[in-house]
Amino acid sequence: MALLVLLIVAVALFFDPDDHKAQLQQVVEQKTGRTLQLPGRLELTWFPWLAVEFGPAALGNAPGFGEQPFLELGRARLGVRLSGLLLRRRLEFDTLRIERPVLRLAIDAAGRDNWTDLVEQLTAEPASPATPAGETPFAVAFSGLRVAGGALELADAREASRLELLDLDVQTGALQAGVPFDLHAGFTYRSDPSAAIATRLAARTTLDPDRSRLRLEEPSFELRLQGEGWPDTGLPLNVRSGPVELDWDAQTLAMPDLVVESLGARLSGALTGKQIIDAPQLSGPLRLETLALRDWLVKAGIAPPVTRDPKAFGSLAFSGQLEFTPKAFALESLQLRLDDSTVTGRVGVADLDAGILPLRFTLGVDRIDVDRYLSPESEGASSAGAGGSGEADADAARASASAGAAEEPVALPVELLRGLDMVGQLDLGQGQFAGMSVSAVRLGVNAKQAKLRLFPLEAALLGGRYRGDLRIDVSGDTPRLQFDENLSNVDLGPLLAELFDFRRFSGRGTGTARGEARGADSDAWLRSATGNLRFEVTDGAVTGADLWYEIRRARALLRQESPPARPAGPARTPFTRLQASGRLGGGALQSDDLAMDMQYLRVAGRGSVDFVAGTADWRLDTKVLRIPDDDSAQRELVDLEIPVRVTGPLDDPTVRPDLAALGKARLRQELEKRRPEIEQKKEELEQKVKDRLQNLFKR
Repeated sequence: MALLVLLIVAVALFFDPDDHKAQLQQVVEQKTGRTLQLPGRLELTWFPWLAVEFGPAALGNAPGFGEQPFLELGRARLGVRLSGLLLRRRLEFDTLRIERPVLRLAIDAAGRDNWTDLVEQLTAEPASPATPAGETPFAVAFSGLRVAGGALELADAREASRLELLDLDVQTGALQAGVPFDLHAGFTYRSDPSAAIATRLAARTTLDPDRSRLRLEEPSFELRLQGEGWPDTGLPLNVRSGPVELDWDAQTLAMPDLVVESLGARLSGALTGKQIIDAPQLSGPLRLETLALRDWLVKAGIAPPVTRDPKAFGSLAFSGQLEFTPKAFALESLQLRLDDSTVTGRVGVADLDAGILPLRFTLGVDRIDVDRYLSPESEGASSAGAGGSGEADADAARASASAGAAEEPVALPVELLRGLDMVGQLDLGQGQFAGMSVSAVRLGVNAKQAKLRLFPLEAALLGGRYRGDLRIDVSGDTPRLQFDENLSNVDLGPLLAELFDFRRFSGRGTGTARGEARGADSDAWLRSATGNLRFEVTDGAVTGADLWYEIRRARALLRQESPPARPAGPARTPFTRLQASGRLGGGALQSDDLAMDMQYLRVAGRGSVDFVAGTADWRLDTKVLRIPDDDSAQRELVDLEIPVRVTGPLDDPTVRPDLAALGKARLRQELEKRRPEIEQKKEELEQKVKDRLQNLFKR
């Protein structure tokens, strides 16, 4: 022992480690193929710690990865206690201190990285010789680890991506296999120059490399999301958990009693993992307790949406089963509560590595009022939609139509549709949309490769049923729209009022519309639409015109009599049945087979509706079937066929019988009534002529 002490003293007096720096650099290059730069001095201390301290230092990068070092150190120190080494066969290391380390990891465009070769060379070293029989192996212990001001970079040329861990700071208590120690760590994660996540970790940690296990007792994470869109001080996230168990051999992870809190929001659950090394999979229940959503958005620096109902987006809660892998994630058994609506089902992303994330869902909603979540209506639109009567109703309708004509066309979100990969189905029990109540809604969505199909598209509304099949193709330069729409026994009055602000028509309608259109907005669709339309309406009315009154007024004008008094109330033409089919083209509907049955009239017609100009042009052939009991003065009109023209704007058309044609029709009617008398006189005249001729020839 005295000899060993004398040896240590001699080495301390005469050995200068800096003299062997070149030899050390040569050994490192032989073992790793990388150059080691040590511009500073190597310093050695002896008692009570045999310690080496150096810095700065830099380890070169792999060939083809630039001139920047793979690893840089500002300063490093490691020591071992001599008394433990000499007296207790124990390697007692002092705290390993590393200042300002920078590790630069990189992947080039071909997928080659700059660390695999280094790992392979280091792990290819032969194993240390076994401890001789009967001799106790050295026990190893560290007083701790201290890393200050560190950084890690990962650049991937394949995706032109870059992530960084900055301000890395790690501090631990004494490190010994199987013995708990305190762990404190912090860093800032950044993958985008405009955003970052500051992270702090504290846990009582047990590392057992012999059993390949890691345990974190009561770990606590403090995160702060920083960047554009978040509060100036960042968005805080506090994460806590029960004991975290990680088993490398079994490839399992357990994280019970997980709690995430942020500005009053509380998410709880538990996660378990399997195959965490080969093919990581995480699963477990998650639950968001009821959250005052608008208040939370304000605290988070996010402006709440402006909605028609200021209380919309008031509360949010959900629960579900998380299933996560590096390739995909899903929320199974989802139960989400937004205000008064409950959503159940499943939602997930099938491939997180895809250029366009493939969203898949199967969801059911019990009820929702969609209107309350829309942007507020303008004051004018709200007043125009208010109820009224008589001429006030017509004025409101005209004002509303004029306002609607000035509105900007609805644009198709072409780029959004091109960036969608969405497949799923939504079922809705009860809903409110565009002022209409709907129920039993089924909506199928299939959006892939710049093509969207909404099918099945079904709903019960306004006492009837709607079915549709809508396809939008934005893969080419000009978007293409295909439609197959079907209505069955629907109350058309409120439907036309809410969708088109047209309030002059009522009745229960059944019909189909099939065709296609091209363009990027609603105006282009209207102008380019082609196809076929067929409909039948029962027990309805056209408001703003009284066809029977116009016929009576025309008769009075023809007879040079005073026009009859207008009936009380708004002008309207009731009918028992109205049907027609037509062709769409050039922004207009053309029909040749309109037929309408009324109480006193039967109408057949042909004409067109120009949707772009908002005008109508129809020729109606009306036949008077009978006369009301209180209008016997008009009895001469029975069986009379009267041409009627309907022209002008849709919101205020002009209805005028053809007076000249009416006069001719009356003349024909009179001739028909007097035909027997004329025939008799004709026969009498013929007989007189015959008698005269006979008398003449007798002479």
